[in-house]
Amino acid sequence: MRLKITITIILIHLLIGNGFFLSVGNNQSINYNLILGMSISTIVLYFMFFYFSNFENYGNIKLFFATIINCIIIIISGNLIAIAIYEGEISIYQIPKYLFMGILGNIIMFPFVLGFGIIDFIIIKTLK
Repeated sequence: MRLKITITIILIHLLIGNGFFLSVGNNQSINYNLILGMSISTIVLYFMFFYFSNFENYGNIKLFFATIINCIIIIISGNLIAIAIYEGEISIYQIPKYLFMGILGNIIMFPFVLGFGIIDFIIIKTLK
């Protein structure tokens, strides 16, 4: 059951998230590095969350906040991965700047983060 929930949530995130990035930009302004960074981050973090957490025993409130926090961490880590792909490396002195960019991305995209968290919560509660 864990694998079914994991695959379902990852596919929905990849379809909706990448569809959003592709629909917002035209052919010249699509940020493929950000799409790749967010996709890698989504896959890795959700596999880690569903493998290591005991989410089946979470209450509704704890599960809801866990899904929201997962989405927040995905945006921050996806931003770091995208910058690493674009620049080829990340200096230790530049990490605070990139973390700040990820936090600003979370602030700007908070309605989407909340929407993805609610979708995840509904999928987990339905398939559990």
